[in-house]
Amino acid sequence: MTIRTKKYRDYEDYINHQKSKAPPGSDLHKRLLTDLWLSDCDGFRKNFSPYKSLFDGKTKALCLGARTGQEVYVLRDMGLEDAIGIDLHACPPLVQEGDVHQLSFEDESFDFIFSNIFDHVLYPEKFLSEVDRVLRPGGHCLLHLSVSNKGAPPQTGSTAVEPQSSIQELLSVSSRLVQELLGKFFAKHPDKDPWASTFVTSSKDVIHYFYSYGHYSVLKDEALEQENWPTYWTLLVKKAHS
Repeated sequence: MTIRTKKYRDYEDYINHQKSKAPPGSDLHKRLLTDLWLSDCDGFRKNFSPYKSLFDGKTKALCLGARTGQEVYVLRDMGLEDAIGIDLHACPPLVQEGDVHQLSFEDESFDFIFSNIFDHVLYPEKFLSEVDRVLRPGGHCLLHLSVSNKGAPPQTGSTAVEPQSSIQELLSVSSRLVQELLGKFFAKHPDKDPWASTFVTSSKDVIHYFYSYGHYSVLKDEALEQENWPTYWTLLVKKAHS
């Protein structure tokens, strides 16, 4: 497993830290509700459009860590009329106050769950177990993961180098291997987000949790490749019918 979590003094310290990112009245919160609103809605609409068929005949959706609620707004507009978001700060009418580690909803309440704040949870296993608890059989969960250490971009242009001795080549290869191994153990957040509390180097570690529940299938596991959120990885899973 290569999921790491940040150390806090206690849970209250973690909550206070997360609350400080975009509290109501802050510049970021104001921007999310004004000049960033349309662009974020456009981004979420582009994200959700490939899954429009999953919403047919469904009304209940939950967005975890929804902040000001653009994703909730878009899902409602796409037919999930009873979509709701939760965040540490409420932002009525789209987002109510709540803790993603301890959801206040009843078991099997939602047809669709979305979150892009897995990197901000403190207890990944507890977060995912709550997702499993409130997701209905046959429902879908879409996660956008910030995956660290996705690898350096491919080189372009000439790759010719001066001849090296076998010892030099060995040292060069050894250095690269050491860097890769260190990267796995000391992952950094791809966006250098100071509020990140969980660091993921592979979506497979998140899939492991879903498989441990015994009733999930993976429908999509690939890079999002969207300009708005260039570091996100898409993971879509389906919960089996009872």
